[in-house]
Amino acid sequence: MTQKPLRVAFAGTPTFAQPALEALIASGHQVVMVFTQPDRPVGRGQKLAHSPIKRVALDHDLPLCQPVRMGDAEATMLRDLAVDVMIVAALDSCCQALC
Repeated sequence: MTQKPLRVAFAGTPTFAQPALEALIASGHQVVMVFTQPDRPVGRGQKLAHSPIKRVALDHDLPLCQPVRMGDAEATMLRDLAVDVMIVAALDSCCQALC
């Protein structure tokens, strides 16, 4: 029996989330939205830089959303996209302090 590909949303920003998104893309499931934090200024020139997840999403022409935080608008978006599952790869501030 062949299973229908899932409609998947992915949320993540840091480098460690990149292999998870790449594996999801390779899995054959349909990535219908990628959520990542807004671009941030980096370096001496404080030039805006894409997150590692945004770079992967752009490289694969995936739909991208960069909210400051997830809220009602994003929940509505997930419902409208008929997402089957959402995968989140993130660290909370407590874990970041330990890494």
